[in-house]
Amino acid sequence: MEGTGTTSRTGRDGDGGRTGSPPSDPLDAEAPGTIAVDEREPHVLRITGAADALTVEQTCAREGLDPIALGRALAAAGVTEIDLSEATFIDSSVLALVVSLMPALRPAHLRVRGATGSVLTVLTVTGLDALVELC
Repeated sequence: MEGTGTTSRTGRDGDGGRTGSPPSDPLDAEAPGTIAVDEREPHVLRITGAADALTVEQTCAREGLDPIALGRALAAAGVTEIDLSEATFIDSSVLALVVSLMPALRPAHLRVRGATGSVLTVLTVTGLDALVELC
């Protein structure tokens, strides 16, 4: 499980497809999302930037797996922690990936570190913070 999936949150380049014009959506200016196992810490899955459905889809395509199978494969490869310290945005597709890791880790809890701002808000509003170990 190596490599990085990248895309902008909206699937458009930063100028909304219009060369020389400002972004039409402020989130277009965010760093594209990435999802990758940390080579130095193979038990850590790093999610960075604006990670959304396209980021998850690209990661799945790279690995040749559907999102649920990707979560199971990550758990089988030893991923026990997710680092969100560099994530600026996550959507329900990223939440589904996080949840798909959890059954394979029972009875242990999945550790999620570094969530702040809107990313932490998403985890708490959805109740996922009660199912993982936030650190």
